[in-house]
Amino acid sequence: MHLSSKTDEKSALRAPIAPYFRRPHWLYVLWALPVSLFALPLAPLTLYRANWALRNGVLEITSPALSAFLAGPWFRRLAGDQGFAAASIGHVVIARDAHALASCRAHEHAHVRQCERWGPLFPFAYVLAGLYVACTQRRFGAYYWDNPFEVEARLAEHAVYVSPRDNPY
Repeated sequence: MHLSSKTDEKSALRAPIAPYFRRPHWLYVLWALPVSLFALPLAPLTLYRANWALRNGVLEITSPALSAFLAGPWFRRLAGDQGFAAASIGHVVIARDAHALASCRAHEHAHVRQCERWGPLFPFAYVLAGLYVACTQRRFGAYYWDNPFEVEARLAEHAVYVSPRDNPY
């Protein structure tokens, strides 16, 4: 490449190696919206002593009634005696309390990113992946613990975030 001046040289050094195209966040929200709407039936559980926060485009909600919901029989059957500490439904994360939300935030936000990738197909893909794993391993607990979506979310809990600005590629 031939550079004719110092300004051309400086701009060539700042140019990315490969073009990086980022879709606007609202497109991801729109793609995941059908899944997020499934959180609406939980709205009555968020009316009493609930805490709402918007964090990184995700609505996070805690309340005592949600705590009872997450400790319900279905969640206890999947995850063990205590049920779930938190769950994500599209761009909505519900949690038992602020401590549970803080400890599960990275995991649940990984599920939000999965929903952004899969859109309205995410619930079906999650269920099918869980059923496949449970059938191949012949144990019901594998539906949750060995589900590829859960494995990815657990890995996200331990991952170190690298900002796009800090990424050299």
